[in-house]
Parts: sequence; structure tokens; C-alpha cells
Amino acid sequence: RAGRRLTPSLAVLVACSEPLDQFVAGDPSYLLGRRPEHARVEPDNPSILVPHLKCAAYELPFDENERYGELAEDETREVLDALADARLLHRGERGYHHVSDAYPAAQVSLRGPVDENFLVVEEPRASGVGAAGAAPAPRIIAEVDYDDAPQDLHDHAIYQLEGRQYQVLRLDHDNHKAYVEAVEVDYYTTALLQTRVRVLERASGTGCASHGEVHVLDRVVGFKKIKLHTHENIGYGDVSEPDREMHTTALWLTLEPRDVLALGWTAAEVTGATMALSRALHSAAALLLMSERRDLGRAMGDARSSWFPVAGRGAKGLGGGDAPPDPRAPFSPTVFLFDRYRGGIGLAERLFDERHDLLARTRAMLERCECDEGCPGCVGPGQGVLIKRRAAKLAERFEQALGRELLAQRALEAQPLFGDARVQPHASSADAPREAP
Repeated sequence: RAGRRLTPSLAVLVACSEPLDQFVAGDPSYLLGRRPEHARVEPDNPSILVPHLKCAAYELPFDENERYGELAEDETREVLDALADARLLHRGERGYHHVSDAYPAAQVSLRGPVDENFLVVEEPRASGVGAAGAAPAPRIIAEVDYDDAPQDLHDHAIYQLEGRQYQVLRLDHDNHKAYVEAVEVDYYTTALLQTRVRVLERASGTGCASHGEVHVLDRVVGFKKIKLHTHENIGYGDVSEPDREMHTTALWLTLEPRDVLALGWTAAEVTGATMALSRALHSAAALLLMSERRDLGRAMGDARSSWFPVAGRGAKGLGGGDAPPDPRAPFSPTVFLFDRYRGGIGLAERLFDERHDLLARTRAMLERCECDEGCPGCVGPGQGVLIKRRAAKLAERFEQALGRELLAQRALEAQPLFGDARVQPHASSADAPREAP
């Protein structure tokens, strides 16, 4: 908030090795020459709509035929009836009234449902002594979103708060509490996540790029210890956490088997390149949206299989039976970028609208990076020269596929119609129905 009026101010960006920092360091005008952020929200998302309807009813009762926001009268009434059935509102002759003395806005968070958040509780060391010789009592030091808790507060995780480090002793899922103790270590931790994505409904797109509703299953299978300052990987640990499931929206990009075969790569080489490209796409998407990377999730797989892992340690699969598709079968590499908020907040939809720009920025990021074998600023460190080049080549193939679709669509729109007979575009194999895993 410095320099809000006429007072000069100074802002300093200390760039680390992450892709977003490296991109801005190489092209500061991208950050300084545009609006700093875009506020995005999906007001019809039930997780957002219901709490705000409760707040609105507290301020002023709803009439029976009243509308709320963009909802129609019958849609508004349906939500109000559900709240009345749950005894959160009273349905009377004059409409819907709030029935509690509690102030509902106090229970509304900008980041998610307050009652589902996890409390971070510091447990004093056994040697500690408080007032009058008594052991100091545990104290609440922070609150973490429900969806972030498995990744940030798993067993043995290093939780950082206000310049101090805490190690997680245990995570109590039933009571939504994480117990930690203060430590001083020279590393931080990052969770190893495996993700399964299943397409529920396509809203837009027919071929290479699509947007729609998906079901996401996340599993934290371990963690890495990353040395401070150097970002070296200095160790691993195993974690056993309950799976998290979420209904949200996603953009997915699929390359046809014929385009893959034209590359002349093996299935393993295609898989490696797709994983590397997914990481670069994730970074470019966050840059395009001016959001944090953690606002988006990513996964990859084949368009016709149930295999959608995120790169991690070892060969652990989801459900015990997932594996890369048969190398002898046609392979359609697919990358998913999805909103990491239940119901979605519109991030994936905008990525779909700007898919051409997204792929162009991703390829430019890969080609402009000066590293030889991959680095934190592009596809990840130690990936090898070929992986980085293949990821850039794969991005180029996706761009070409999108270009062909755009030309075909324009030709179709310009084609004269005879009666009611309309020329339909060829169906893509990416449109084939997908069975649930």
C-alpha cells in the first residue's frame, strides 16, 4: 500500500528459481505494464452461493418470488427451500427469514468454508516450563484451508509461519487439527501428489482442446525434503493420507494418435515429454491468469484410459491397478489443468478461451530458457536435453492441431447450407466416451 497517493514508493522483487519468477525477471514489463491481477469468482458455485444467501437473508428477508444475482426466481426459491429444510431459514407467508441470532457473515471466508478448516496447534516441548513451574499449554497458531491441509500439514511436514519453522507431529482428520512443534532445520518439504481425473461433461470444444466438468481424486503418497537456498532434493518420506475428491472444472488438451506417431517417439518418450510439458503449461497458465500456481491443479494421461498420474516418486499407482497405457495401443497424450476449488471459479474456462495464447507462451518459455537439461524455471531440474526439446516439440504439435481445428471451423462456417443438411466436422477420437475408472 506504499505510495497510494503522491508519495513515491519502492517495490523490490527477489526472484527465485521458479518459472514465474524467472519469466518476470527476464521480462519485467509483463508484470509492470499491465493490471496486477484479475478477481475471479463463480457466484453460482454452491460453496459460494449458499453462505451469501444466508447473509442476504440476515440483512433482509427474501420474498417468495425474489431473484438473487443471476439466478432465476425458481432457482433462487430452490436454494431458499433447501436452506429452510435444513432449518437455517424460516419459510413463512411473507417469505424466508433468518432464524439464528448468530451473525452469518462471521462464518464466511474468502478462501473456503470456515467450519472445515484445520487448526494448527503448537505443542510445547516436554522440557518447556511455564508460569509457576507448570508445563506451557498448547496454543493455536494458524488456520489452514481444508483442501490444502493434506499437502501442507501431512505427517513430518515443515510448516512455515512468520519466519519460524514447525514440524507436523500428527494430523487429526476427525477434529480438523494439526499438532506441530517448533524446530530449526535447513530444509522445507513439498508433498508428492498423485491425481486421477475423470471427465464428467464437456461444455466446450470437440477435438484438441476442451473445457468442462471433471471429477478429481488426489492422493498424497509422500514428500520431498528440499534444502533451503540451493533447492537440492535431500530426502524423501512416505505419507498415508485419506484420498480427497472434488468436482470442479478443467481445460484438457489432447493430441491425436496420428500426430503422436508422426513424432517417431516411443510411448515412454511421449510420456516423459507430456509430463515435462504439463509442468511448463501449469506455470504458463498461472502467469496468464495472474494467479498462484496452487490455484490450479494439473494431471496427465491418455484420452481413453483411466491413467492420470502426476509425476512423483516410485511406481505407486492409484487403486493399485493403474499403469501407463499399453505401449502397443494408440496413445493420445492428454494434459489437464483444473480449478483447485470445488465447483470451479472460472480459471479453466478462461484458459480454454485463451488456449492459443497459453500454448504459444509455454513454447516461448521453453525455448527462451537458457538451461541445457531442464531447470526449475522450465520443465524441472535434471530432466535431460531431449526431454526439454521434446516438451517444446510437443507444445508445437498442440499448436498445429489447434490451428488445423480453427481453419476447419472457419471453412465450415463459410460453407453454404442446402436446406437443413449441414456438413458435420469429422469426429475426433478424443470425443469417444470415457468410462469411469
